[in-house]
Amino acid sequence: MKRTLSPLWIAVATFTASWPLSALRAQDITNAAGDWNIINFTTPSRLTLETDAQGVVTGIPEAGNFDRSTGSLTVQTDGTFSGAVPDPISGSAALGDAGELVLNLDGTNGPPSLTFNLNQTADVITMAGSLSDGYQDFILGLRAPGTLTTNDLTGQWNISSFQTPYQLDLEFDSSNKLINVQGLGSFQTGTGNMTVNADGTFSGTAGNSMSGTVDSVGNGTVNVTVMTAEETNTFTLFINASKDLMAVVSAAHDTYDNFQELLLFTRVSSNVPPAALAADWRIASYDAPQLTQLKNGFGQVIGLDGLDGFGAQRQALFAGYDGFFIGLSGLPASGTFSSSNAGLVTANVQTPDGAEAIGFQLAGGGNAMVSARTASWGQELLLATRSWPTSHGYREYGLNLARATNSVTLQWVAATTNTALQVSIDSTNWTTVPETIGQHTYTTLVTNRLPQLFRVAQPVP
Repeated sequence: MKRTLSPLWIAVATFTASWPLSALRAQDITNAAGDWNIINFTTPSRLTLETDAQGVVTGIPEAGNFDRSTGSLTVQTDGTFSGAVPDPISGSAALGDAGELVLNLDGTNGPPSLTFNLNQTADVITMAGSLSDGYQDFILGLRAPGTLTTNDLTGQWNISSFQTPYQLDLEFDSSNKLINVQGLGSFQTGTGNMTVNADGTFSGTAGNSMSGTVDSVGNGTVNVTVMTAEETNTFTLFINASKDLMAVVSAAHDTYDNFQELLLFTRVSSNVPPAALAADWRIASYDAPQLTQLKNGFGQVIGLDGLDGFGAQRQALFAGYDGFFIGLSGLPASGTFSSSNAGLVTANVQTPDGAEAIGFQLAGGGNAMVSARTASWGQELLLATRSWPTSHGYREYGLNLARATNSVTLQWVAATTNTALQVSIDSTNWTTVPETIGQHTYTTLVTNRLPQLFRVAQPVP
């Protein structure tokens, strides 16, 4: 099922939820000050098949809409920034909603502003969306650490890979009929791991066995040499200030290869109970298809199956103390987080389409999670960032409703063991439903009695 972590907030006027939060410090723009390294990964947002009168494909205008770039920018303590990503960029940054950073751009090229997800330590920003017609982008920014040595990299790392073609190469016959689309096999995802030793050597698997050396480190950069059975290559990885998330983009287009790849490395965390994942999580979701050529009896391409697999959007997920979560935007979804083991977290997701388990790799500091997976409908990259707690004194959530013939089941995110559902018939006098204290679900029968109002709150002692 596509984009299962794209849940719908069911907002009903008489259903409210809130809980008090005390002693929470708000995020501040000064926390984002520093040098940022940026990766932009681009694919088409769609593929248009041009056909002749016989239905044979004669062209795909977006076949070359794959791209990748890197850059950097510097954010000052007052929020102003400048850099090259890779084109020159400048403007001012401001905090948006909880877990959001808004870049207001100078100049007339491109959008006037961009909204990114911002993690709690203000050293990871992400954005997934379409910035121009026919393209979709996944943008990742990592704030560089103040100091960095090879010893900071020692330990175990999990790896997620998201790969697409470098471009789609179209092969035509003498009548300008498309007979082959090359590059479709490069739509794939993968996972792996590696161990970095104190002397800068490392080994692991990322599709194939690999080994190598950390050659040097710089301003948020890690230069490595990677050796496999087939070849030796050098890469420059970016690392965040918490030193628990690294990223690199690579590409090749020649006789043997046709791919571009985004690799994400998360430092393996200690085992984490579900309660430690209780937070507001912002998610950058990026999808690409698994495409299959359809041909007629003459070997000519008449279609591509899976064209609806592209997608890019920002989402949100709210997790409670017991690991139960509700997500926002798209299909209704809820579920539970399992305990983290070796940096791996499982989200058991329930949607109207059914249930499935999605594996995440949790960064060591607990402020970012990565998932790269392939399903029947296509492939998906999810990068979730833990939001900084709000300073408003409360959080508001909608209740998730599931209707049956004679009942309604309510679901909510429980902040603590004292969270409970309350009921009222006049919106003034509220009564706690005792069996819901510390829980996240309640089923009420549908009767002809007076309408009931529900809210989620901390019960008054």
